[in-house]
Amino acid sequence: MHSCSTFATYMNWLTRELEKADPDLSGATKPPNMTDKQWETLQGIKAQRAGHGGGANAESTSSAPDDVEARMANLADIIRKWEVNFSRHLQILLDALNHYAATETVVLLSLCARLSTANQGAEFAAAKVDESVAP
Repeated sequence: MHSCSTFATYMNWLTRELEKADPDLSGATKPPNMTDKQWETLQGIKAQRAGHGGGANAESTSSAPDDVEARMANLADIIRKWEVNFSRHLQILLDALNHYAATETVVLLSLCARLSTANQGAEFAAAKVDESVAP
């Protein structure tokens, strides 16, 4: 739960960083793959930030390509770390729910089944499967 709330707290920062890195999002013209409603929402968010002094500054729109690539690599690394952290905590929750489903009440099994689909393909879920297959 702490991982989810911390991630939600930093989504505003992450959105600003993505806007700085993507010239389509920081520009004044609507990108061709964005709907009018999405564009209006983005412009509203930008206007709200500008009113609170949190708007993107002019230097962010003229960043060098190397700077943009470094920023995107950094963001990808941060998101990867969040994903691993979330996956690890979700696997701990699934293990506890499976234990309580086996010892207390089977009602938790449906919750375990639904949550396990969210963890499929994640690093910790794959490690758990590999451990159970090993002799």
